[in-house]
Amino acid sequence: MVRAERRAPDKRCFYLRVWNPGDGSRTGPIGLGFKLNEEVALPGTGLRIKVSGPGIVGDHWIIAARPSTPTEVVPWTLRSGEPPHGPRRFYAPLAMLHWTFSTAFGRGVTVDSCRRTFQPLTRRKGCCTVTVGDENKSFGDFTSITAALASIPVDQPAKICVLPGEYRERVVIHGRSHLVIEGCGATTILRTPTTGPTTAGLIAISSSHDIVLKDLTIEATGQFGVEIADPMLIAAPPPFQRRIRLEGLSIKTTRDGTLTPPGLTNLWIPLSGAAPFPMSTIAALRVDDLRITGCVTSMVGDLSGAPNISLYGCTAATIRGNRIQTIDNATAKRLAWGGIQIGADCERVLVEDNWIEGGSGYGITFGTGQTLAVGQVELDVFDPIGRFALVAAGTLYNSKASLPLSALPAGGATSVIVGYRADCRDVRILRNTITGMGSSGISVLGFEKAGLVGSSTSRWRRTTSRSPTTSSAAIVRTAWMGLRRAIT
Repeated sequence: MVRAERRAPDKRCFYLRVWNPGDGSRTGPIGLGFKLNEEVALPGTGLRIKVSGPGIVGDHWIIAARPSTPTEVVPWTLRSGEPPHGPRRFYAPLAMLHWTFSTAFGRGVTVDSCRRTFQPLTRRKGCCTVTVGDENKSFGDFTSITAALASIPVDQPAKICVLPGEYRERVVIHGRSHLVIEGCGATTILRTPTTGPTTAGLIAISSSHDIVLKDLTIEATGQFGVEIADPMLIAAPPPFQRRIRLEGLSIKTTRDGTLTPPGLTNLWIPLSGAAPFPMSTIAALRVDDLRITGCVTSMVGDLSGAPNISLYGCTAATIRGNRIQTIDNATAKRLAWGGIQIGADCERVLVEDNWIEGGSGYGITFGTGQTLAVGQVELDVFDPIGRFALVAAGTLYNSKASLPLSALPAGGATSVIVGYRADCRDVRILRNTITGMGSSGISVLGFEKAGLVGSSTSRWRRTTSRSPTTSSAAIVRTAWMGLRRAIT
C-alpha cells in the first residue's frame, strides 16, 4: 500500500508497507522455520526474533519498524518479550463430565450441560407484573417498591417481584386489592430509611383487601415492621380489611439508637418521630381473615411494652408455624414484652405450631389495658395499633380521653386505676412451644372488666423462664398495648 502525505510538492514523501512471506521468493516456501530460543532473521527487514515457547496455529505478532531505525520497534514490550497478539480466543463451558469407574461396569460418564437456555424475549411473560432491583445486586423495571406500586393502577391485580438487594424505603399500601409483593428471602432486605423517622409501619397496609407479603426480610428501627390498620374514627370503628397474608417473612425491630432509652414510666410511643424502644414486628387492627404463616419475627430485647405480634379486633386470624422471639440486646437482656397479644374484640383466632421465646411478658397475652385517672373520666388510647398516645375526649371512636395531643403523658405524677378489656371469643391455642418468658406462658393483663375469654389448649409446653433485671410485674403495671401510665 502506498500513501502520499499532504505536503508541499517539493517535499512530498512516500511510505511503503512491505509484506515478505518466507524468503521473498515467489517459488520458495511459505513461512520460516525456527527453533525455540534461537534467533531467526526476518528476510528483508533487518529484524531478528526469538521464539521462547511453542504456540498454536494462528499465533502472530504485529511489529512496526523502520529501516532508518532498525533497533526501535513498536510495541516496545516486544524487546523484552510478550504473548502473541492474536488471534483472540474466547471460551465458554459447554458441559461438566462426571467420570465413574467400577469393576463390574467399567468406566462411565454423566454429562451436565452448562448451557442455560431461555425463551425468546417476546415470550418471557412470567407471573411478575413488574420487577424491582437495587441497581447493585440486581436490576429490575424499577429501583424502589414505591415506584413500582405507583406504576400499577389501583384497580389492577398485580404481582411485584422484589429482586435481591437492599431497599431503604417505607412502603405504603393503601386502597389496594389483589396485590402480591414477593421477594427472594434473605437476599431481599427492606430497611428503615435514613430520613423521615416515624413509628408507623415500615410496611403499612390500610383500606385494602387480598394482599400478600411473601419472602421479604424486614428490618425496622423505631417503628412497626408490618402495620395493618386504618385510623380509629369518632363515628364508628374502621371497616375490616380482609384476606391479608404474611408468608415467609423475616422481621426484626430495634429501638432508635439515636434516642435516649426510656424508663418504665415513659414507655409512650411518640406522636412524631421514631420510638426509643423496639416496636411490634406485626400489628393488626380490625382484619378479617388474617394469616401469619412461616415467619420469623424478632424483637431486640431493649425495654419495651410492646408485644412481638399484636392483634386487636381481628376475626378469623391464624398464626401458624412461626418463630416469635425476643432476642438479646447489647447487654444480653430480653426486656421487651414479646410474645403474642390477642387484644380486645378478637374472635375465631387460631395460634398453632409456633415457637414463642424470650421477653419479659407472657408468651400469649389476652386483653387490652385501660386507665381511670383520679378525678377524670375513663381514658382510652389513640389508635391502639397506631401510636398509643392519649388524645382529647371524643375525638376518636369510643374515646373518653381528656389529654390534648400537645400534652405529655403525666407519667408517675398522676394516680390511676387500671382496668382491662379482653372480650375475646373462640380462641384456640394448639401445639405451641413457649419458653424463656419472664412471666407466665399464657395469661391476661388483669381481671377487672375482663369480659369473656374462650380458649382451648392442646399439648401446650412451657419450659424454662428467664428472670429479667426489671421485674415483669413492674412492666405490666406501666407498659402494655394501649396503656402507658405509671401506677402510684
